[in-house]
Formats: sequence, structure tokens, C-alpha cells
Amino acid sequence: MIYTGLGTQYTLRRDYFIDCLDDEFDLQLAFARDGIWEGRDYYLASAKSSAKQMSEKNQKVMFSFVPPTSGMFVWVRIFKM
Repeated sequence: MIYTGLGTQYTLRRDYFIDCLDDEFDLQLAFARDGIWEGRDYYLASAKSSAKQMSEKNQKVMFSFVPPTSGMFVWVRIFKM
């Protein structure tokens, strides 16, 4: 199957980017109610963990990002560990 059009290419690349991050980190989708990302969906990323650790609520967020909605700009926020 051949995908054409710039919008289609951006969507495919965005989805691939998020899938790659999901392979390496635990991602949790969130919604910003205030601040610079107000009104946007964003992801919180923490280190991959085992099933036992996932049941604990102590996962430390390493970074968060807003997935691109148009174009390929990714807004990332890095947290101190």
C-alpha cells in the first residue's frame, strides 16, 4: 500500500514516533487543564517496569511530551530525577 500526501506522512511518522517511545517507556495519556499545554493531550513517560512495579503508584515521570497535531514539532518537558 502506498501512502501519499503530506498529512498522511506526518500522521504515519507521528504514530511511529509514539510507538517507538511506547516500546521503551511506560506512557500514560493525560489532558492538560492549565499551563502552556492547556487543552492538549500529552503523554507522561516513566521507566518500563515489571507487572509488580506497575501496580505501585510510585513510578517517577522522566519526561512528558505533546504529540504533533500538524507538522513534526514535538514539545518535550524533561523532569529532574
